[in-house]
Amino acid sequence: MVISKITIFTEIFVTVKKTFYLFALIGLAVLSCKKDGKSPSTPDPDNNGKTYDINFNVGIDANSKTVSTKSAIGQKTTADIDISDVASFLAYFVYDSQDKLVSHYVQDSTLSNFGSVNDNLQAGTYTIISLATDGKPTLYNDKNFVAVGRDNFYKKFTLTVTNSSVTQNINLQRRNGQLEIKILDAIPQGTTSISYEVNTDRALNIADGLPGDPTYLRSYVKKIPTNLIGTTNYSFLLSLTNTDRNLRVTINSATGKKVIIDSVKVMPNTRTILSGKLFDVNSAGFNASYDQAFEPDTTIVEF
Repeated sequence: MVISKITIFTEIFVTVKKTFYLFALIGLAVLSCKKDGKSPSTPDPDNNGKTYDINFNVGIDANSKTVSTKSAIGQKTTADIDISDVASFLAYFVYDSQDKLVSHYVQDSTLSNFGSVNDNLQAGTYTIISLATDGKPTLYNDKNFVAVGRDNFYKKFTLTVTNSSVTQNINLQRRNGQLEIKILDAIPQGTTSISYEVNTDRALNIADGLPGDPTYLRSYVKKIPTNLIGTTNYSFLLSLTNTDRNLRVTINSATGKKVIIDSVKVMPNTRTILSGKLFDVNSAGFNASYDQAFEPDTTIVEF
């Protein structure tokens, strides 16, 4: 077989031409990388591991105040409250734009800087979640939070970190309600205890600060010492996180009657008051009232 010189020359030319184009493309890519300071295989050197100081001063929103704090016993205030007045446990979570947990730690009130949160974050957009309660939580993990019989406070917001440090205040808001059971008639002789049952309380979802699973049957037996015999307006108070579903409340004593109250509603930052006679078997029942932000009572319904 005879191959002409023209054919060989043509194939060599095509090969050289393809090689030239390949090197030209590589050169353009290199020049492009040098021009904008970036490389396809490495992050922008301006944000390569660089972090910025993040500082939060955590307090309690004035609208989520209690009527009795350590610094203002029985006094109303319109100012935001120092967190140490109403809480002794604080948790802090940071999620990046991909919803990945990038920072998390807890504080308790034994720390001298309780309520001061310091962190270091790279530039970007984050979701910040902080919650607090008065006392050690009954349940605490990355999903749920339970503080049986205690106030709990919560805040979730978005933070954008650019090229400088951040310092700002966070004021948490109360997410639980309170239930007060007030027995109006005198406690008679022979009474040794009064039992209470609430069906059912719920956990607090850390992701959104709303009631969630698991659920809890809350039951208590309160002993009555002899010095309380004859007492009127005897009260029992507890905090509840179940603020989106109706509750069933049962009150019972061997020297009185069994009272079952259905469709009891507890709302965030509001005290629901059930008041009535337990030992007078001929009494009509209890009154239910709602105390918005723990202020004076207003009767809503009777049962």
